[in-house]
Amino acid sequence: MELRKKLKDLFKVKHIHTKYSIQILFIIFLVTILLTLFSLIRFRKGMKMVSASVEQLTDEALYEQMERKAEVVITTLAKDLIDPVYYLDIETITDLFTTIRDQRDTIYVYLYDVDGKIISDGTEETPLLHKVLTDEVSKKAVASEKFLLQRKGDVLDASMPIYIEDEKLGGARIGFSLEKIKADILRQKKAIGSITKKNMKSTLVTSMIISGIFILLGIIFALKIAQLLVRPILKLINVTRKVGKGDLTAKVEIKSGDELEEMANSFNQMTEDLYNLHQEEKEMAKKIAVAEERARYATILEEKNQQLETAYQELKSAQRQLIQSEKMATVGTLAGGMAHEINTPLGTILTNTEMLLREVKNKEQGASLKLIEGATNRCRDIVRFLLKYSRQAPVEFQPVELNKVIDDVCFLLEYQLSNDGITINKKYGVLPKIEGNVNELEQVITNVILNSKDAIIKTYNEKKGEGNIQIRAYQKENSLFIESQDDGCGIPQKDIDKIFDPFFTTKDIGKGTGLGLSVSQRIIERHNGKIKVESEPGQGTTVRIELPIKED
Repeated sequence: MELRKKLKDLFKVKHIHTKYSIQILFIIFLVTILLTLFSLIRFRKGMKMVSASVEQLTDEALYEQMERKAEVVITTLAKDLIDPVYYLDIETITDLFTTIRDQRDTIYVYLYDVDGKIISDGTEETPLLHKVLTDEVSKKAVASEKFLLQRKGDVLDASMPIYIEDEKLGGARIGFSLEKIKADILRQKKAIGSITKKNMKSTLVTSMIISGIFILLGIIFALKIAQLLVRPILKLINVTRKVGKGDLTAKVEIKSGDELEEMANSFNQMTEDLYNLHQEEKEMAKKIAVAEERARYATILEEKNQQLETAYQELKSAQRQLIQSEKMATVGTLAGGMAHEINTPLGTILTNTEMLLREVKNKEQGASLKLIEGATNRCRDIVRFLLKYSRQAPVEFQPVELNKVIDDVCFLLEYQLSNDGITINKKYGVLPKIEGNVNELEQVITNVILNSKDAIIKTYNEKKGEGNIQIRAYQKENSLFIESQDDGCGIPQKDIDKIFDPFFTTKDIGKGTGLGLSVSQRIIERHNGKIKVESEPGQGTTVRIELPIKED
């Protein structure tokens, strides 16, 4: 902060000649320093690249020399071991190994059989005798059919199989130390670093001398340039002061034949344009004030209209939900009361019918009683359904695999659907679990499939092999979707808004209670989901169910 303040004070001078001289000199000084630094950085980078290249070449040469040595030694040893290994001449093997062990950079030498078992390491007592080394380097060495070099840490492992004719007797391994090579490489790097430092010092001194010369020339140049610039600029400053005080008729007279004269002419044109604009501004101000007032009122009116439209849509949605809730509450109360009132006489009818069936011998009378019994049982099923519909018993939620629920329902309905010539096509992959009640979800899917079955039968007049129901289950963001699509008769548009109403049905009399979709909607809402039906007469129906994914 202190340096920044000093720089500001440096440029705060009253005389423009001095100010321009300082600024130009500062720019020249800055450019010179930057060029010098750039040159030094480029030189340093170049020296580093050269050093790196030399170091790399040195490293490669030393490692290559070591690898050639390892290849010669292991190849010679393998050849020399052929006869001693074949004749089990332990003394000769020990002498050969001792000669190699005496070399300074040898760490180990092994003789192994075809299974990788250590036969000898050139000493009288070896702890590795008859053992198999299981490290990765040993495995590759034993498995190799030819000369193999492997590097592991500071060890260069050379291995060579031993053959007599085409029979492999085993192989030999020698471990060479790389520490000496690394020490040589370190000495080379230090020598190269010393040379680089000397070159950097020499280059730095040269750069400082050249920079000093450039700065001296810059001072002279800055003074000359400042003198040439000051005179016409002073004229321009005087005129700008007049214009600043409101005199838009003042003109600048500069005849230098360069950019300064062009700037003066542009300034004169600007003041003339400003004068004309100032006059036009007064006239336009009144028009703009009127237009702004009108625009403000139009914006307010549009905002109010949007607010009214939003409020109307919200009220309309709330009204639909309230009506549906009232319907459900009324139907629940009515269903519960009716179910209890009807259930008692139905029980009496069913009991007496069963007694008569046991006593009556006449077949025609028995058939009539059977019809009464069947109708009474159907009434009792409806009563049970009404009781279940009216009760809001708490249900237990647990993790549910939606694919399994769909498969179980399809399995139960498969025989019934195939008899009616209807095929179910399922399409879904692996899906996450949801929180739900298996029985209730099975009830929803059963209702949807049975509705599709009835619509298909109605469309094709019970012809076999013509109906299809396609069920898809898929994930989208944080929800799972079940989509059931059939090629049935479809639903008229006038009935779409009624299908979730209790007791509404498009089926023939006696074939439906009109509670399937109503109950299904309540179940899905209890699962925090949504159910939607899309249909066109003659184009089939699509039921789409959305359920939230279980959060871990």
